[in-house]
Amino acid sequence: MKRMILFFICIIILLSGCTFGKTEIDDDVYANNVYSDKNMVTIDNDEYNALDTSNTITIKEYGIGIKTTENLQKMMIDNKVSGSVMPHFVRTSYITEYSNKTFSEYKENNDISTLEEKQEYIDDIQNSVFDIFGVFCKSDNSDETQYYYSIFEDMYEKTEKIGEFEGNEYYFGYNTDYSDKDISTSEKEDINILINEIEMYKDGIALFPPVK
Repeated sequence: MKRMILFFICIIILLSGCTFGKTEIDDDVYANNVYSDKNMVTIDNDEYNALDTSNTITIKEYGIGIKTTENLQKMMIDNKVSGSVMPHFVRTSYITEYSNKTFSEYKENNDISTLEEKQEYIDDIQNSVFDIFGVFCKSDNSDETQYYYSIFEDMYEKTEKIGEFEGNEYYFGYNTDYSDKDISTSEKEDINILINEIEMYKDGIALFPPVK
């Protein structure tokens, strides 16, 4: 009987290790063996709770999780920062008052009829949006994946490879220069706060095999 109990204990330990384990994919860089709602870690081996949606952004289909700082979370609540899921990556952007105003004008302007006029509005809006950082999951080298990775690279002045895990390559992109953006003094102050936390955003990334 004792042997049977010990056998089941060993099975439970082995299963637990497979379920909630982590792998060091580079020096002091960690990835989770599988997705878990609560038992995961960030790349710098800190706890990551996907159920805590007030402090995390989790994109299961791309195997990406992001811890939000207090400042980032506050600006998201104030609708100054948005997080959006694009094909193969997630991005965070600072949305200015001007871009909101221009977007409202675009929706209300019934006189826009040509692609050139639409593109003019889009360019105007984008010029006042500051893309803070993003995380890309490159699952293959298909033309589609390469196309979206080129968009990701163009979006950020700096991109870094986080590591490879389970056949996926993960990249971190971010911006620090807003000199070409149409933004106010108070918005620059907000953006500077976010720029100063770039390393915190990177360290707060959680990686895991994508869940289809």
